[in-house]
Amino acid sequence: MLVSNYHRNRRMQRRRKCDKGNMLMVAGVIIKYNLFIEWVTNQFELILFLGPTRGEHFFAFLGDTEAD
Repeated sequence: MLVSNYHRNRRMQRRRKCDKGNMLMVAGVIIKYNLFIEWVTNQFELILFLGPTRGEHFFAFLGDTEAD
C-alpha cells in the first residue's frame, strides 16, 4: 500500500510538472503572437501616418539617396 501510494504521488508530480511546462510553452507562444500583432499594427500605423505621397518619398529615400 505504502509503495503504491508513493508511486502514485510520483506519477502525479510528474504529470503536474508536464502540465506546468505546457502552460509555459503556451504562454510563450501567446506572448510571441501578441508581439507579432503589435509589430504588424505598428507597421500599418507607420504607413498610414506617413501617407501615400510622403510614404513613397520615404521609401524612395530608403532605396537610393539622390537629392530631390
